[in-house]
Amino acid sequence: KPFFLVVARLVESAGIELAIEALAKVAQSASLVVVGDGPCRTKLEELAVTHGVDVQFRGALYCEEDLCSLFMNCVAVVSPGKSGLLAMHALAYGAAIVTHRDADRQMPEFEAIQEGLTGVFFEFGNVNELAAVLKDFLDNPVTTVGLEARRRAAITTIEGRYTPQRQVELIEEALRCLN
Repeated sequence: KPFFLVVARLVESAGIELAIEALAKVAQSASLVVVGDGPCRTKLEELAVTHGVDVQFRGALYCEEDLCSLFMNCVAVVSPGKSGLLAMHALAYGAAIVTHRDADRQMPEFEAIQEGLTGVFFEFGNVNELAAVLKDFLDNPVTTVGLEARRRAAITTIEGRYTPQRQVELIEEALRCLN
């Protein structure tokens, strides 16, 4: 069964309820795997039952081998709240990221997502638009060629802008410009 992946602390600001509500509008042909724990877990479990959505709560996972399998096999990573380091983690595996486009409510790392190639944006808080994006992923599965293109673009983005060495180079370049 295809699944979307959420990796987050289970708190209000993560917006996970939006992912559950959106998936309820899409179809029962997909599930949601939620990695993380937090004070909203019980509420989210109840919401999933209320909406009849197949949500698998995995709790906190720190084993990269387990996370790798989830990132590599999900339809897309869904981040209805802030996409910070999760964007980097997903991109490192070439997983598509679905998040909102409101830059003022995002973390800086969301700038690494390339619309239509490594991810898709929706209007902040808009469950219908998020549902449409999820449905599109299910209706138009990525081909092997498309998947490889996305993975190459994601890795190129990480290596070109976000490695520690590249960050040092960018800082040194900025400092040289100040002189």
